[in-house]
Formats: sequence, C-alpha cells, structure tokens
Amino acid sequence: MQKKVQKICKQKYTNKKCIKSKINNYIIMAINKKNIINFSNIILTSILGILTYIPYNKHLMVYITCYISFFKSFNIINTTIFEKIHHIVNAYLCLLLIYGNKLVDYEHIEQYNIIVRTNISTIFLILNYYYKNFYIKILFVSSFFYYRINYMYHVLKGMDGTKHICYEHTYVSENICNKSFYYSNVLLFCLNIYWGLIIIKKFTIMYKNQLYFIASNSSSILICLPLLFNSEYTYYEYSNIILSLTSYFYHIFLYESLRVIDSFFIINSCLSKYFSPIICILCSSIFYKSYKIKKIIYIITCLYTFYITTSLQNRLILLFSHILCYKSYNNYLQCNVWTIYNSWGWHLGNSIYLYIGGLTKCKKLL
Repeated sequence: MQKKVQKICKQKYTNKKCIKSKINNYIIMAINKKNIINFSNIILTSILGILTYIPYNKHLMVYITCYISFFKSFNIINTTIFEKIHHIVNAYLCLLLIYGNKLVDYEHIEQYNIIVRTNISTIFLILNYYYKNFYIKILFVSSFFYYRINYMYHVLKGMDGTKHICYEHTYVSENICNKSFYYSNVLLFCLNIYWGLIIIKKFTIMYKNQLYFIASNSSSILICLPLLFNSEYTYYEYSNIILSLTSYFYHIFLYESLRVIDSFFIINSCLSKYFSPIICILCSSIFYKSYKIKKIIYIITCLYTFYITTSLQNRLILLFSHILCYKSYNNYLQCNVWTIYNSWGWHLGNSIYLYIGGLTKCKKLL
C-alpha cells in the first residue's frame, strides 16, 4: 500500500515538474529576440487585417493601417537581404500614400484594403513555424489563395486608386509615383504566382493520399458554384444545394440507397426551374426508381433550356456543357466506375448548365 502511495506521489511530483518545465520553456521562447519579433508581427498583422474590415471611418482606417505598415518596415533584425529590400520598398510605398492625395472614394479604399489583406496569411505562416499543426497549415493555404487571388484579379482589372494618390504628388513626380506602384504590383503579382506554385507542390507531396481522396470525391461541389452568382435564392437554388450534398455522399460511399436518393434530387433539380415545388417533389417521388424516365426528364429540360436561351453566346456555352456531360457520362458507362476525369467532367458540365439555367428562370409552367 505504501509503495502505491509513493508511486502516486512521484507521478504527481513529476507531473508538476513537467508543467513547470513547459511554462519555463514558453517563457524562454517568448523572451527570445526572434520570437518577440515574430509575435509582434502576428499582433500587428492581425490589427492590420481587422482594421480593413471596420465599416466606419474607412478613410481614417487607411492611414492608421498605413502608419502601422510603415513602422513594421523597420523590423529588419534577423532578416535576409530579400526581406530587407521588401521592407525598404514597403516603407517607400507607405510614404507615397501618406504624402499623396487622400483616398476618399469607396472603390479606391477597397483596392488599398485588398492589398493590405494579403498579409493575413502571414499570421498562420508564423504560427505554423512554432506549432506544426494540420489545421494551421489549412488556414495558411486557404487564406493565402483567397486573399492573393483576389489581389491578383484586381491587379489585372486595374487599380486606378494609385493614380489618384499620385496626382500632383507633394514630393515625387506623378510619373515616378505611378510607375512605383505599377512595378511593385507587377512584382508582387509574379511573386504570388511563384509562392503559390511552391505551396501547391509542397502540399501535393505532404498530403498526396488526402488530396487524391478529395480530387476523387469532391467534384459534386461544382454544382454549388453557379449559385454564387445569384443574388436571389428560390426553390431552384435550394434544390441544387441539396443535390450537391446527395451527389457528394453517393460518390464517396456508392451505396444503392444513396444512388436512389441522388436520383430523386436529380429529377427534382431538373424540374425546379419550370414547375412549383409540389409538382417537383411529386414527380420525383413517382419516377426516382426509373432510370429511363430520369434520363428523359434530364434531356427534355436540357433541350428546353437551350430553346428558351436567346443569347447566342449562352447557347454555345450550353452546347459545350452538354457535350462535356455526354462525353464524361459515356466514359463512366464504358469504365463502369466514376474516375477523377469523368466525375469532374460530368459535374463541371452540369455546373455550367445550372449557371445558364439560373439566367433563364422564367414563370412556372405549373
């Protein structure tokens, strides 16, 4: 009995020692010069990201974030030559903005905020350096591609807010100011492509099996993509969301029961553009077991959508989507299995069809 008590006491003592040693390690880690810089970067970058989303006094938020970004540029301890150059350029651009014309137009302010938000992914990159966690990696990758792609899109679209800043600038000529912003955007655009390719390469090596599983089974999500373009949701949009979910589970598990449910919602989705919810559910309940009738309903609604589409461009897009669906489904019938190629081809074709279908929604026939 005494031995057991001694063991328990020893375990408690060792546990306390472990906790103390962990606390000491965290304190030592925090005191370290490099860690102070990294954690201060996380805090400042978080503040920058939050300020860009504040809906009040947006023009004032621009200058607060600009000053924070300017002072961040002096963080050159333990940095590489490339990082030093990056900080010098950032400081120069901040000064151009501070002493240029004030941003007052909402679109120009939003362009500035889009540039600032590209730093948000850096928070998770630094955190990943300390905590090797899968979810932190996912947050880094998703935030990187979300904010950087949005930035790259606006660079291609054109950021005319810089012209407003540079007009009759206080300290530099308008031409030098415009070129400074233009070339820095082009350089950052190219760097984002380079960094993006590196991230994709690393992720495909590290999570090869997981990515293959996602690629093999998640093509059904394409059905939901056209709904992002719709500002008004009706029974048609909700039908397609449910179809996307049922299709997703069917392609993962391939159960007969899930195939039957998927058939029900395929018929429901096809009819939802032109008929009331009651008619759609009633027809789906009657015909969901018949493959032939489901096929007929699908083809008829496709042809009718093509018929009522007036735009030649949209008709050509529909034709392409139908050819893609036909080729992909025909490949499935030959292989008797859903592959990455035929499943993505099938769902991409239907995604395009559903997008055009959303544009041609008309008064219900019944």
